[in-house]
Amino acid sequence: MSLAKAAKDYYLRKLGEISPGEDYYLRGGTATGMWRGNGATELGMEGTVTTEGLVRLFDGVHPGTGEQLGRSLRKDGVAAWDVTFSADKSVSLLWALGDPETR
Repeated sequence: MSLAKAAKDYYLRKLGEISPGEDYYLRGGTATGMWRGNGATELGMEGTVTTEGLVRLFDGVHPGTGEQLGRSLRKDGVAAWDVTFSADKSVSLLWALGDPETR
């Protein structure tokens, strides 16, 4: 299986899933993917992300119109990046426990 196909399959499995931490706050509901950010705005996308829309986006076409976006990916191309940046725990503790000058 190609890396691009594996990434697409991963996101499709995650569409609509929620983590146990989110479940605590949502009381057992299902979190729905929403179109957000500058990219969604530029594409004119708003509201709920559908499986079909996500598949189209991973295939390099507009989720709503089917129009080609940019150039086609190679079979071994990377469809998307999922990146998380987190501050070290000490930063969170300083913010939570520090005085206003420390914050």
